[in-house]
Amino acid sequence: MAIEIPQEKKINWMFIIIILAVAVVGYLVYSFIATPADQADIIDANTLVDPNTLAIQNINLNIDNVLNNQTFTKLISHANLPLTVPKLGRPNPFVPYQ
Repeated sequence: MAIEIPQEKKINWMFIIIILAVAVVGYLVYSFIATPADQADIIDANTLVDPNTLAIQNINLNIDNVLNNQTFTKLISHANLPLTVPKLGRPNPFVPYQ
């Protein structure tokens, strides 16, 4: 039977310093990311709108005038209608090749 002598527990200062450093860095990162933006940092949506965009939004397009326009009626369609789409692939792609 061994004789055990009670010893004082030594405090590991390096471990405490590392934990405190991680806590401080974590707090700084969190406070930097989680803080709301100042009013100066917020971009006003009206400053991003191009004046030409506002002019385009105010255009009134009358479809009847377009469809009845002489230039539009002179257009010739060169498409073969109805379009036929070829059958692609195999009926069952999971069946192995033979």
